[in-house]
Order: sequence, then structure tokens, then C-alpha cells
Amino acid sequence: QKMAAAIKDAVREGGWVLIPCFAVGRSQEILLTLDDYMRSGAIPQVKIYVDGMIGKAMRISRHNAYYANEDIRKRILMSEDDPFKSPMFFKPKTKTKEDVFEEPCIIVSTSGMLTGGPALGYIERLASNPKNRLIFVGYQADGTRGSKIVSGAKTIEIGGREIELRMKVENLHISGHADYSEIVQFVKSVKGLKKVFLVHGEKTDLKDELERHYDVTTPRLLESHGI
Repeated sequence: QKMAAAIKDAVREGGWVLIPCFAVGRSQEILLTLDDYMRSGAIPQVKIYVDGMIGKAMRISRHNAYYANEDIRKRILMSEDDPFKSPMFFKPKTKTKEDVFEEPCIIVSTSGMLTGGPALGYIERLASNPKNRLIFVGYQADGTRGSKIVSGAKTIEIGGREIELRMKVENLHISGHADYSEIVQFVKSVKGLKKVFLVHGEKTDLKDELERHYDVTTPRLLESHGI
């Protein structure tokens, strides 16, 4: 809903929306969500440009649609409503990407943390206009451009140049990780499981819960364990 509101505001003001995105998983989730929102009228119908490794990842996902959820499988197999081939999805026609800047649109591009990829070129073109939006939809690791922007940086360095950020920034907490209950449910679904190696969970309720049922090991750096 926050993403939809930010997009609506940007388009109403005549601005562009840039969504840096991880190529595998998150980009498919975001693109299919944007397509659904446009179909329902939740956001205006504008072009969605897909750039970077995302296009290749989308093709791989489409070729393996058998493993998608039931709703997506039915849409692909039982109708002509293929969500991976939305008429709103476009690929830039030229290396200069001038067609992307002809009219306000949504750009979904790698890399998700702005460490590289076409997203940096879009930032350079869009950063100076406060009507534009930069929407983060994934984790931003410390030291990345994305992390610096989320932390409030007003300038970033790209290719040896300082770029002033005047575009509005949104940081949405859309997680691709399972939570406590989902992890417990998954572990308990494994038949015959006796031993669990737990990483990053040495002092958590998750460790306490798993130890009630399994032999839990939290490996230390450089340790070896036979299975």
C-alpha cells in the first residue's frame, strides 16, 4: 500500500519512479504486484521498464512456472492472462535509454543495493528532481549506496562524480525471509530429522524452540562437522 501511494503521488506530479531490485525473486514479486495494482486501478497505468538481469530472471521464472503458486499456474495454463508477459512491461530500446525518459513511468532495475547495474544510470538522470521517487524494496547492506541513502545521505558517488539527491526516497520493509513460525513449521515438516545446524540464531527463541525437539548445533568459525 505504501508503494502504491508513493507511485500514485509521483505519477500525479509528473515524476518517474525508480525501484532498485534484486534480479531473482524480489523483482518477480514486485513486477507481478505492480501489474496486479494496475489491473485493479490501485495505481495509474504507466509503462513499467524492466532493466538489468531482471529480464533474464523473468524468462527463467516463466519457463519454470510449474513451480509457481497455484494462482499463477492457473493464469498461465488456463487463460491468456500470463502475468510474466504483461502489456505494461517494456525493455529500453536503446543503450542511451532515451525512450524511458519520454514520459513518466516506473523503472525496475538492478542492482537492488545500487552497487552497480543500470540503476546507477537512472539515478544520475533522476536524482535532481524532487518530483521523482526512489523506492527501496529490499535489504540494504552496510557500506552500499543504498544503505547510505536510506541512512539519510544527500549525495552519493557514482563513477567519480558526486550526485546530489533531491528525489524523494521511500524505504519499504518487504522481506524475502521466513519468520520464526515459518522456520519452525518448515523444520518440523522434515521427516526423520534429528540434527539442526543453526546459523545467526545462537541467542534466540528459535534456538530454544528447536532444542526442545532436535540436537541443535551452532557452528563456530572454521569448525568442521561430520554428517
